[in-house]
Amino acid sequence: MQPLGVTEIHSFPHFLAALVVLASGTTAAAGASEVSAAVPPLQTSAVPDMAETGGQTYDLSLDDAVALAQQRSFRTARASRSLNQNELRVQNAKAQYLPSLSSNVGVSQQALDLAWKGNTYAYTAPSAFGGNATANVSMPIDVGGVIHRQVVQADIWREITAQDLSNTQLDVTLDVETSYLNALRAQNNADADERVAKEIEDLLARAGPASGLGNFLQVELANARQTAQTSRENADNAQDGLKQILRVPPEARLRLTSDLRGRKQPVDRDGLLERALSRRPDIQSALLRVKQAQTSLEQASDSRKPTIRVGVFASQQLAGAAVYDGHFDRLRQEGGLVNINVPFVQWDDGQLRRNKEVARIQRDQADADVEELRERVAYDVRQQVLAVSRAENRIRNLPDPSQALQALQRAEQLLLAAPPETAQGLVAQVSNARQAWRSAETATADAYIDYNNAVFRLKRLVGDQDPPAAEPSTAAIPVQTVGPSFGQ
Repeated sequence: MQPLGVTEIHSFPHFLAALVVLASGTTAAAGASEVSAAVPPLQTSAVPDMAETGGQTYDLSLDDAVALAQQRSFRTARASRSLNQNELRVQNAKAQYLPSLSSNVGVSQQALDLAWKGNTYAYTAPSAFGGNATANVSMPIDVGGVIHRQVVQADIWREITAQDLSNTQLDVTLDVETSYLNALRAQNNADADERVAKEIEDLLARAGPASGLGNFLQVELANARQTAQTSRENADNAQDGLKQILRVPPEARLRLTSDLRGRKQPVDRDGLLERALSRRPDIQSALLRVKQAQTSLEQASDSRKPTIRVGVFASQQLAGAAVYDGHFDRLRQEGGLVNINVPFVQWDDGQLRRNKEVARIQRDQADADVEELRERVAYDVRQQVLAVSRAENRIRNLPDPSQALQALQRAEQLLLAAPPETAQGLVAQVSNARQAWRSAETATADAYIDYNNAVFRLKRLVGDQDPPAAEPSTAAIPVQTVGPSFGQ
Protein backbone atom coordinates (compact mmCIF):
# COMPACT_ATOMS: atom_id res chain seq x y z
CA MET A 1 0.00 0.00 0.00
CA GLN A 2 1.35 3.43 -0.92
CA PRO A 3 1.67 6.19 1.67
CA LEU A 4 -1.25 8.57 1.89
CA GLY A 5 0.74 11.57 0.68
CA VAL A 6 1.88 9.76 -2.50
CA THR A 7 -1.64 8.59 -3.27
CA GLU A 8 -3.00 12.10 -3.02
CA ILE A 9 -0.28 13.55 -5.22
CA HIS A 10 -0.87 11.11 -8.07
CA SER A 11 -4.63 10.52 -7.89
CA PHE A 12 -5.73 14.16 -8.00
CA PRO A 13 -3.85 15.07 -11.23
CA HIS A 14 -5.13 11.84 -12.88
CA PHE A 15 -8.65 12.77 -11.93
CA LEU A 16 -8.29 16.24 -13.37
CA ALA A 17 -6.62 14.88 -16.46
CA ALA A 18 -9.58 12.56 -17.03
CA LEU A 19 -11.92 15.52 -16.76
CA VAL A 20 -9.80 17.40 -19.26
CA VAL A 21 -9.92 14.56 -21.78
CA LEU A 22 -13.68 14.16 -21.40
CA ALA A 23 -14.37 17.86 -21.68
CA SER A 24 -11.93 18.68 -24.48
CA GLY A 25 -13.39 17.27 -27.76
CA THR A 26 -14.38 19.89 -30.25
CA THR A 27 -14.73 22.67 -27.63
CA ALA A 28 -11.14 22.50 -26.33
CA ALA A 29 -10.06 25.72 -27.94
CA ALA A 30 -13.15 27.65 -26.85
CA GLY A 31 -12.92 26.33 -23.30
CA ALA A 32 -9.29 27.26 -23.05
CA SER A 33 -10.07 30.79 -24.18
CA GLU A 34 -12.87 31.18 -21.63
CA VAL A 35 -10.74 29.97 -18.70
CA SER A 36 -7.83 32.11 -19.85
CA ALA A 37 -10.08 35.15 -19.79
CA ALA A 38 -11.21 34.26 -16.25
CA VAL A 39 -7.66 34.00 -14.88
CA PRO A 40 -5.80 37.34 -14.71
CA PRO A 41 -2.19 37.58 -15.85
CA LEU A 42 0.48 36.72 -13.30
CA GLN A 43 1.72 39.65 -11.23
CA THR A 44 5.33 38.77 -10.61
CA SER A 45 5.36 40.98 -7.53
CA ALA A 46 2.26 40.97 -5.37
CA VAL A 47 3.38 44.02 -3.40
CA PRO A 48 1.74 47.39 -4.13
CA ASP A 49 3.31 49.58 -6.75
CA MET A 50 5.94 51.91 -5.28
CA ALA A 51 4.35 54.83 -7.08
CA GLU A 52 1.14 54.15 -5.16
CA THR A 53 2.72 53.76 -1.73
CA GLY A 54 5.29 56.52 -2.10
CA GLY A 55 8.05 54.21 -0.83
CA GLN A 56 11.44 53.44 -2.29
CA THR A 57 13.42 50.22 -2.58
CA TYR A 58 16.81 49.96 -0.84
CA ASP A 59 19.41 47.24 -1.24
CA LEU A 60 20.41 45.70 2.08
CA SER A 61 23.05 43.06 2.74
CA LEU A 62 23.28 41.05 5.93
CA ASP A 63 26.44 42.84 7.10
CA ASP A 64 24.90 46.24 6.47
CA ALA A 65 21.76 45.20 8.34
CA VAL A 66 23.86 44.32 11.40
CA ALA A 67 25.74 47.63 11.23
CA LEU A 68 22.52 49.58 10.79
CA ALA A 69 20.89 47.84 13.74
CA GLN A 70 23.85 48.64 15.99
CA GLN A 71 23.65 52.30 14.99
CA ARG A 72 19.90 52.64 15.52
CA SER A 73 19.12 50.22 18.34
CA PHE A 74 17.52 51.80 21.39
CA ARG A 75 18.90 48.94 23.50
CA THR A 76 22.46 49.61 22.41
CA ALA A 77 22.06 53.36 22.96
CA ARG A 78 20.62 52.75 26.43
CA ALA A 79 23.52 50.49 27.41
CA SER A 80 26.01 53.01 26.01
CA ARG A 81 24.50 55.83 28.07
CA SER A 82 24.67 53.68 31.18
CA LEU A 83 28.36 53.10 30.51
CA ASN A 84 28.95 56.84 30.10
CA GLN A 85 27.23 57.53 33.41
CA ASN A 86 29.39 55.02 35.26
CA GLU A 87 32.56 56.43 33.70
CA LEU A 88 31.63 59.80 35.20
CA ARG A 89 30.98 58.14 38.57
CA VAL A 90 34.47 56.63 38.49
CA GLN A 91 35.95 60.08 37.90
CA ASN A 92 33.93 61.45 40.82
CA ALA A 93 35.14 58.67 43.09
CA LYS A 94 38.78 59.26 42.18
CA ALA A 95 38.37 63.00 42.70
CA GLN A 96 38.03 62.34 46.45
CA TYR A 97 41.80 61.76 46.59
CA LEU A 98 42.50 65.31 45.35
CA PRO A 99 42.52 68.53 47.39
CA SER A 100 39.30 70.48 47.52
CA LEU A 101 39.19 74.30 47.51
CA SER A 102 36.38 76.41 48.84
CA SER A 103 36.35 80.22 48.90
CA ASN A 104 33.79 82.91 49.40
CA VAL A 105 33.58 86.68 49.48
CA GLY A 106 30.93 88.63 51.38
CA VAL A 107 30.13 92.33 51.48
CA SER A 108 27.47 94.05 53.56
CA GLN A 109 26.48 97.69 53.92
CA GLN A 110 23.84 98.68 56.42
CA ALA A 111 22.03 102.01 56.70
CA LEU A 112 21.03 102.42 60.34
CA ASP A 113 19.03 104.92 62.28
CA LEU A 114 20.27 104.08 65.73
CA ALA A 115 20.55 106.70 68.50
CA TRP A 116 21.05 106.40 72.23
CA LYS A 117 21.04 109.30 74.65
CA GLY A 118 21.36 108.95 78.38
CA ASN A 119 22.75 110.63 81.45
CA THR A 120 26.18 109.12 80.89
CA TYR A 121 26.80 109.14 77.07
CA ALA A 122 25.17 109.72 73.70
CA TYR A 123 25.68 107.34 70.71
CA THR A 124 24.55 107.39 67.09
CA ALA A 125 25.36 104.90 64.29
CA PRO A 126 24.19 106.11 60.91
CA SER A 127 25.68 103.16 58.92
CA ALA A 128 27.93 100.10 59.07
CA PHE A 129 30.08 98.32 56.46
CA GLY A 130 31.54 94.82 56.64
CA GLY A 131 33.47 92.65 54.22
CA ASN A 132 35.13 89.25 54.42
CA ALA A 133 37.04 86.84 52.18
CA THR A 134 37.89 83.28 53.15
CA ALA A 135 39.68 80.36 51.43
CA ASN A 136 40.01 76.80 52.62
CA VAL A 137 42.09 74.00 51.03
CA SER A 138 41.89 70.48 52.41
CA MET A 139 42.40 66.89 51.35
CA PRO A 140 41.78 63.52 52.96
CA ILE A 141 44.40 60.97 53.94
CA ASP A 142 42.83 57.59 53.17
CA VAL A 143 44.36 55.70 56.08
CA GLY A 144 41.41 53.30 56.33
CA GLY A 145 41.05 52.60 52.59
CA VAL A 146 37.49 53.95 52.55
CA ILE A 147 38.01 56.05 49.41
CA HIS A 148 39.92 53.22 47.75
CA ARG A 149 36.99 50.85 48.14
CA GLN A 150 34.59 53.48 46.80
CA VAL A 151 36.80 53.84 43.72
CA VAL A 152 36.94 50.06 43.35
CA GLN A 153 33.15 49.81 43.50
CA ALA A 154 32.69 52.58 40.95
CA ASP A 155 35.24 50.95 38.64
CA ILE A 156 33.51 47.56 38.97
CA TRP A 157 30.19 49.14 38.04
CA ARG A 158 31.82 50.70 35.00
CA GLU A 159 33.25 47.34 33.92
CA ILE A 160 29.87 45.65 34.48
CA THR A 161 28.10 48.19 32.28
CA ALA A 162 30.82 47.79 29.64
CA GLN A 163 30.16 44.04 29.62
CA ASP A 164 26.42 44.70 29.50
CA LEU A 165 26.98 46.89 26.44
CA SER A 166 28.91 44.08 24.73
CA ASN A 167 26.19 41.60 25.69
CA THR A 168 23.51 43.90 24.28
CA GLN A 169 25.44 44.28 21.02
CA LEU A 170 25.62 40.48 20.72
CA ASP A 171 21.87 40.20 21.32
CA VAL A 172 21.05 42.91 18.80
CA THR A 173 23.34 41.29 16.23
CA LEU A 174 21.68 37.88 16.64
CA ASP A 175 18.20 39.41 16.52
CA VAL A 176 18.83 41.22 13.25
CA GLU A 177 20.62 38.20 11.74
CA THR A 178 17.70 35.94 12.62
CA SER A 179 15.15 38.44 11.31
CA TYR A 180 17.14 38.95 8.11
CA LEU A 181 17.38 35.20 7.48
CA ASN A 182 13.65 34.76 8.12
CA ALA A 183 12.85 37.53 5.66
CA LEU A 184 15.33 36.07 3.16
CA ARG A 185 13.70 32.64 3.47
CA ALA A 186 10.26 34.13 2.86
CA GLN A 187 11.61 36.10 -0.11
CA ASN A 188 13.13 32.94 -1.60
CA ASN A 189 9.85 31.04 -1.20
CA ALA A 190 7.92 33.86 -2.87
CA ASP A 191 10.40 34.00 -5.75
CA ALA A 192 10.20 30.22 -6.19
CA ASP A 193 6.39 30.22 -6.25
CA GLU A 194 6.38 33.03 -8.79
CA ARG A 195 8.83 31.08 -10.97
CA VAL A 196 6.49 28.08 -10.77
CA ALA A 197 3.56 30.19 -11.96
CA LYS A 198 5.69 31.65 -14.76
CA GLU A 199 6.77 28.16 -15.79
CA ILE A 200 3.13 27.04 -16.06
CA GLU A 201 2.38 30.12 -18.17
CA ASP A 202 5.20 29.20 -20.54
CA LEU A 203 3.97 25.59 -20.75
CA LEU A 204 0.45 26.77 -21.50
CA ALA A 205 1.74 29.04 -24.25
CA ARG A 206 3.74 26.20 -25.81
CA ALA A 207 0.75 23.85 -25.65
CA GLY A 208 -1.35 26.31 -27.63
CA PRO A 209 -5.02 27.21 -27.30
CA ALA A 210 -6.15 24.10 -29.17
CA SER A 211 -4.50 21.66 -26.79
CA GLY A 212 -6.69 19.35 -24.77
CA LEU A 213 -4.55 20.13 -21.74
CA GLY A 214 -5.59 23.78 -21.69
CA ASN A 215 -8.30 23.45 -19.04
CA PHE A 216 -6.10 21.58 -16.60
CA LEU A 217 -3.14 23.90 -17.09
CA GLN A 218 -5.38 26.94 -16.55
CA VAL A 219 -6.64 25.52 -13.25
CA GLU A 220 -3.11 24.68 -12.20
CA LEU A 221 -1.97 28.18 -13.16
CA ALA A 222 -4.70 29.78 -11.06
CA ASN A 223 -3.67 27.70 -8.04
CA ALA A 224 -0.01 28.57 -8.59
CA ARG A 225 -0.85 32.28 -8.72
CA GLN A 226 -2.78 32.02 -5.47
CA THR A 227 0.18 30.29 -3.84
CA ALA A 228 2.56 32.96 -5.16
CA GLN A 229 0.27 35.69 -3.85
CA THR A 230 0.23 34.13 -0.35
CA SER A 231 3.99 33.63 -0.38
CA ARG A 232 4.59 37.24 -1.34
CA GLU A 233 2.33 38.43 1.49
CA ASN A 234 4.28 36.23 3.91
CA ALA A 235 7.51 37.76 2.61
CA ASP A 236 6.11 41.25 3.22
CA ASN A 237 5.17 40.32 6.78
CA ALA A 238 8.63 38.88 7.44
CA GLN A 239 10.23 42.01 6.03
CA ASP A 240 8.07 44.17 8.31
CA GLY A 241 9.68 42.45 11.30
CA LEU A 242 13.13 43.24 9.94
CA LYS A 243 12.18 46.85 9.26
CA GLN A 244 10.94 47.23 12.82
CA ILE A 245 14.31 46.12 14.21
CA LEU A 246 16.14 48.45 11.82
CA ARG A 247 13.67 51.31 12.46
CA VAL A 248 12.93 51.63 8.75
CA PRO A 249 9.64 53.31 7.71
CA PRO A 250 6.96 50.73 6.80
CA GLU A 251 6.40 52.24 3.36
CA ALA A 252 10.03 51.62 2.37
CA ARG A 253 10.98 48.40 0.59
CA LEU A 254 14.13 46.39 1.27
CA ARG A 255 15.79 44.26 -1.38
CA LEU A 256 17.75 41.58 0.50
CA THR A 257 20.95 41.11 -1.48
CA SER A 258 22.76 38.45 0.57
CA ASP A 259 22.19 35.16 -1.22
CA LEU A 260 23.50 32.56 1.21
CA ARG A 261 23.25 29.60 -1.15
CA GLY A 262 26.69 28.06 -1.21
CA ARG A 263 27.90 30.45 1.48
CA LYS A 264 28.83 28.96 4.85
CA GLN A 265 29.86 31.10 7.77
CA PRO A 266 33.24 29.91 9.08
CA VAL A 267 33.27 28.46 12.57
CA ASP A 268 36.24 27.38 14.67
CA ARG A 269 35.22 24.43 16.84
CA ASP A 270 38.46 24.18 18.80
CA GLY A 271 38.06 25.11 22.45
CA LEU A 272 34.49 26.38 22.10
CA LEU A 273 33.64 25.97 25.77
CA GLU A 274 36.88 27.55 26.95
CA ARG A 275 36.32 30.50 24.64
CA ALA A 276 32.74 30.87 25.82
CA LEU A 277 33.77 30.86 29.49
CA SER A 278 36.48 33.45 28.86
CA ARG A 279 34.75 35.71 26.31
CA ARG A 280 31.06 35.81 27.07
CA PRO A 281 30.17 39.23 28.49
CA ASP A 282 27.52 37.86 30.84
CA ILE A 283 30.05 35.51 32.46
CA GLN A 284 32.54 38.35 32.83
CA SER A 285 29.79 40.47 34.34
CA ALA A 286 28.92 37.69 36.80
CA LEU A 287 32.57 37.43 37.86
CA LEU A 288 32.67 41.18 38.40
CA ARG A 289 29.59 40.93 40.60
CA VAL A 290 31.46 38.44 42.78
CA LYS A 291 34.25 40.98 43.14
CA GLN A 292 31.68 43.66 43.84
CA ALA A 293 30.05 41.57 46.58
CA GLN A 294 33.44 40.97 48.19
CA THR A 295 34.14 44.71 48.17
CA SER A 296 30.72 45.37 49.70
CA LEU A 297 31.59 42.94 52.48
CA GLU A 298 34.73 44.95 53.20
CA GLN A 299 32.79 48.21 53.07
CA ALA A 300 30.29 47.08 55.69
CA SER A 301 32.58 48.30 58.48
CA ASP A 302 33.89 51.46 56.79
CA SER A 303 31.90 53.61 59.22
CA ARG A 304 34.23 52.36 61.99
CA LYS A 305 37.45 53.26 60.16
CA PRO A 306 39.55 56.26 61.27
CA THR A 307 39.64 59.32 59.03
CA ILE A 308 42.24 62.05 58.63
CA ARG A 309 41.84 65.34 56.81
CA VAL A 310 44.50 68.06 56.53
CA GLY A 311 44.18 71.58 55.22
CA VAL A 312 45.04 75.25 55.38
CA PHE A 313 42.83 78.29 55.60
CA ALA A 314 43.05 82.08 55.37
CA SER A 315 40.55 84.88 55.94
CA GLN A 316 40.47 88.66 55.77
CA GLN A 317 37.73 90.75 57.39
CA LEU A 318 37.04 94.48 57.02
CA ALA A 319 34.76 96.64 59.16
CA GLY A 320 33.94 100.33 58.95
CA ALA A 321 31.25 102.90 58.67
CA ALA A 322 30.98 102.91 54.88
CA VAL A 323 32.73 101.38 51.92
CA TYR A 324 33.78 104.78 50.54
CA ASP A 325 35.42 106.41 53.58
CA GLY A 326 38.58 104.28 53.49
CA HIS A 327 38.82 103.76 57.26
CA PHE A 328 38.47 100.09 58.06
CA ASP A 329 39.25 97.81 60.93
CA ARG A 330 41.05 94.71 59.63
CA LEU A 331 41.15 91.21 60.99
CA ARG A 332 43.34 88.61 59.27
CA GLN A 333 43.56 84.91 60.06
CA GLU A 334 45.81 82.15 58.67
CA GLY A 335 46.42 78.65 59.81
CA GLY A 336 46.42 74.95 59.18
CA LEU A 337 44.35 72.12 60.52
CA VAL A 338 44.57 68.37 60.95
CA ASN A 339 41.30 66.62 61.65
CA ILE A 340 41.70 63.07 63.01
CA ASN A 341 38.58 61.05 63.73
CA VAL A 342 39.07 57.69 65.48
CA PRO A 343 35.90 55.80 66.49
CA PHE A 344 36.28 54.57 70.04
CA VAL A 345 33.27 52.87 71.56
CA GLN A 346 30.09 52.34 69.54
CA TRP A 347 27.03 50.21 70.19
CA ASP A 348 24.41 49.56 67.49
CA ASP A 349 22.60 46.48 68.81
CA GLY A 350 24.35 44.24 66.25
CA GLN A 351 23.51 46.22 63.11
CA LEU A 352 27.09 46.11 61.82
CA ARG A 353 27.33 42.37 62.40
CA ARG A 354 24.07 41.75 60.55
CA ASN A 355 25.13 44.02 57.68
CA LYS A 356 28.32 41.97 57.32
CA GLU A 357 26.29 38.76 57.28
CA VAL A 358 24.02 40.15 54.57
CA ALA A 359 27.08 41.09 52.48
CA ARG A 360 28.58 37.63 52.99
CA ILE A 361 25.34 35.94 51.82
CA GLN A 362 25.27 38.17 48.74
CA ARG A 363 28.84 37.18 47.94
CA ASP A 364 27.97 33.48 48.25
CA GLN A 365 24.99 33.98 45.95
CA ALA A 366 27.19 35.75 43.40
CA ASP A 367 29.54 32.73 43.45
CA ALA A 368 26.59 30.39 42.90
CA ASP A 369 25.29 32.54 40.02
CA VAL A 370 28.64 32.22 38.24
CA GLU A 371 28.65 28.44 38.60
CA GLU A 372 25.06 28.17 37.41
CA LEU A 373 25.78 30.33 34.38
CA ARG A 374 28.84 28.28 33.46
CA GLU A 375 26.86 25.03 33.56
CA ARG A 376 24.09 26.50 31.40
CA VAL A 377 26.61 27.84 28.89
CA ALA A 378 28.30 24.43 28.65
CA TYR A 379 24.95 22.76 27.93
CA ASP A 380 23.88 25.38 25.37
CA VAL A 381 27.20 25.19 23.52
CA ARG A 382 26.99 21.40 23.24
CA GLN A 383 23.43 21.56 21.93
CA GLN A 384 24.26 24.25 19.39
CA VAL A 385 27.29 22.34 18.10
CA LEU A 386 24.92 19.43 17.41
CA ALA A 387 22.57 21.82 15.59
CA VAL A 388 25.42 23.00 13.38
CA SER A 389 26.41 19.40 12.63
CA ARG A 390 22.83 18.51 11.67
CA ALA A 391 22.69 21.53 9.37
CA GLU A 392 25.95 20.43 7.72
CA ASN A 393 24.58 16.94 7.12
CA ARG A 394 21.49 18.44 5.54
CA ILE A 395 23.65 20.42 3.11
CA ARG A 396 25.52 17.25 2.10
CA ASN A 397 22.25 15.55 1.09
CA LEU A 398 20.68 18.39 -0.87
CA PRO A 399 18.95 17.69 -4.19
CA ASP A 400 20.39 19.27 -7.32
CA PRO A 401 18.08 22.05 -8.60
CA SER A 402 19.58 21.88 -12.10
CA GLN A 403 18.83 18.16 -12.37
CA ALA A 404 15.30 18.76 -11.09
CA LEU A 405 14.81 21.44 -13.76
CA GLN A 406 16.11 19.15 -16.47
CA ALA A 407 13.71 16.43 -15.32
CA LEU A 408 10.82 18.89 -15.47
CA GLN A 409 11.76 20.03 -18.97
CA ARG A 410 11.95 16.43 -20.23
CA ALA A 411 8.58 15.65 -18.68
CA GLU A 412 7.05 18.71 -20.35
CA GLN A 413 8.51 17.76 -23.74
CA LEU A 414 7.04 14.29 -23.43
CA LEU A 415 3.69 15.75 -22.43
CA LEU A 416 3.53 18.14 -25.37
CA ALA A 417 4.62 15.47 -27.84
CA ALA A 418 2.30 12.75 -26.52
CA PRO A 419 -0.97 11.87 -28.32
CA PRO A 420 -4.22 12.72 -26.48
CA GLU A 421 -4.82 9.13 -25.37
CA THR A 422 -1.51 9.02 -23.42
CA ALA A 423 -1.31 12.66 -22.35
CA GLN A 424 -3.43 12.13 -19.24
CA GLY A 425 -0.85 9.71 -17.86
CA LEU A 426 1.92 12.28 -18.27
CA VAL A 427 0.11 15.22 -16.61
CA ALA A 428 0.77 13.86 -13.12
CA GLN A 429 4.44 13.30 -13.95
CA VAL A 430 4.80 16.95 -15.01
CA SER A 431 3.10 18.16 -11.85
CA ASN A 432 5.30 15.97 -9.67
CA ALA A 433 8.43 17.08 -11.53
CA ARG A 434 7.42 20.71 -11.10
CA GLN A 435 6.94 20.27 -7.36
CA ALA A 436 10.28 18.46 -7.13
CA TRP A 437 11.97 21.34 -8.93
CA ARG A 438 10.36 23.88 -6.63
CA SER A 439 11.34 21.85 -3.55
CA ALA A 440 14.92 21.52 -4.77
CA GLU A 441 15.16 25.29 -5.28
CA THR A 442 13.86 26.16 -1.82
CA ALA A 443 15.57 23.26 -0.04
CA THR A 444 18.99 24.50 -1.09
CA ALA A 445 18.32 28.04 0.09
CA ASP A 446 16.66 26.86 3.31
CA ALA A 447 19.50 24.47 4.15
CA TYR A 448 22.14 27.18 3.88
CA ILE A 449 19.95 29.63 5.78
CA ASP A 450 19.49 27.09 8.58
CA TYR A 451 23.20 26.35 8.67
CA ASN A 452 24.23 30.00 8.86
CA ASN A 453 21.55 30.67 11.44
CA ALA A 454 22.92 27.82 13.57
CA VAL A 455 26.44 29.22 13.23
CA PHE A 456 25.25 32.70 14.21
CA ARG A 457 23.64 31.27 17.34
CA LEU A 458 26.79 29.32 18.16
CA LYS A 459 28.88 32.48 17.84
CA ARG A 460 26.48 34.25 20.15
CA LEU A 461 26.80 31.48 22.73
CA VAL A 462 30.59 31.62 22.52
CA GLY A 463 30.68 35.40 22.60
CA ASP A 464 32.27 35.86 19.17
CA GLN A 465 31.27 38.86 17.13
CA ASP A 466 32.38 39.72 13.63
CA PRO A 467 33.83 43.22 13.24
CA PRO A 468 31.22 45.65 11.91
CA ALA A 469 31.40 46.99 8.40
CA ALA A 470 33.74 49.97 8.23
CA GLU A 471 31.49 52.03 5.98
CA PRO A 472 28.00 50.51 5.75
CA SER A 473 26.21 51.50 2.56
CA THR A 474 22.94 52.12 4.41
CA ALA A 475 23.13 55.84 5.07
CA ALA A 476 20.36 56.53 2.55
CA ILE A 477 17.84 54.31 4.37
CA PRO A 478 15.56 56.64 6.38
CA VAL A 479 14.80 56.26 10.08
CA GLN A 480 11.28 55.62 11.29
CA THR A 481 10.10 58.24 13.80
CA VAL A 482 6.76 58.40 15.60
CA GLY A 483 5.85 61.76 17.11
CA PRO A 484 8.30 64.60 17.80
CA SER A 485 11.94 63.99 17.12
CA PHE A 486 14.23 63.24 20.05
CA GLY A 487 15.56 66.36 21.72
CA GLN A 488 12.77 68.70 20.59
